[in-house]
Amino acid sequence: MSKTNFFDSKIFKSRVTTRTVSTKEKILGHLIGPLGLIFIINTIAALVEKFFTQQVGAMYANNIDKITQMGTVYETVMTITKLVGIVTGILIPLLISKTKSSNGRFRTLYPFFGILSVILGCTIFLRNDNVTDKFWITFFILLVVYHTIACVFFYLFRDNIVSLSSRSAKEKYQLSFIRKASWTLISGIIIGMIINMVVLPLWLEKDINGYALLLIILSIVSIPLIFLEFYYTRERIIEEDVEEKIKEEIPIKVQLKALFSDKFFIIMTIISTVITIADNFKGGNVQYFYIKFCLNGENNPLMYTIYQVVTGVPLGIGAIAIYPLAKKYGIKNVSLIGFALLLSFFGSTIGCSFGAFSC
Repeated sequence: MSKTNFFDSKIFKSRVTTRTVSTKEKILGHLIGPLGLIFIINTIAALVEKFFTQQVGAMYANNIDKITQMGTVYETVMTITKLVGIVTGILIPLLISKTKSSNGRFRTLYPFFGILSVILGCTIFLRNDNVTDKFWITFFILLVVYHTIACVFFYLFRDNIVSLSSRSAKEKYQLSFIRKASWTLISGIIIGMIINMVVLPLWLEKDINGYALLLIILSIVSIPLIFLEFYYTRERIIEEDVEEKIKEEIPIKVQLKALFSDKFFIIMTIISTVITIADNFKGGNVQYFYIKFCLNGENNPLMYTIYQVVTGVPLGIGAIAIYPLAKKYGIKNVSLIGFALLLSFFGSTIGCSFGAFSC
């Protein structure tokens, strides 16, 4: 008698039954469903540093040395988190590769990591009125677990689910565009504009307990969306491999050799690494503090709206234009041109900055 695989049970079975990507799958599984974890992930990214600085200010308002010390602790913990993230970035894909199921590999683990993300999101900001130094131990442990486990799986799922949903290049283009729209447009409007422009300056700055309440509200909204994405996505490629009982596995050494012999992959890896490093230096709340202190947003809340509109319109245009451009000229060419423009703009900005300081 053959053993029954837990992940092969009906509870993990996708509600999508078509061999090609259906309209319902596009809308529910790739446009609306992903907003569940996007709300949690992006909101925490936008608020965690602001919460930290606000809590430190409330606890050590008259102790500059302690505030400086806490800033150093935060940077140290986040550096360690990135190093641990490298390890979990290897272990979690290994776990996924060892998951054998006709219902897929990523999908079957998605509800567990999704609910973990929600729980961590709610508890990171929990506090009471009698906060002591012990609070920071819990805060940093939760933050490390969130970044090294929950976030790692989220980005792995986001970056791989499209390629596992279909072998059709056309369908992959469509799904990629839809998920980008969900991430950039819908999430950008709700989180980037509403939270940064309304919720943060009008509520959270005045009530630090509001952070936890906000995440609890978002979690209530997110859980149904997590299961919507889970049930209305389908890993057709994995299903086909299981049905055909493909046993041949390409050694990791051969896969790595193939990757690093591709010049395009090397260029994209270098550029992505540079952008990631720059983003880490930037921090999560640089825009908020820039508007507040440099653009006088503290006394003129309208500056938050103006900044979001000015920066959001080009992003929205790009999100809409990228699909037809990639379809006509190819993802490879559009990516190289886009990164070339980005790096040239980045270089010219640095040059202008040095020129301004030398005057």
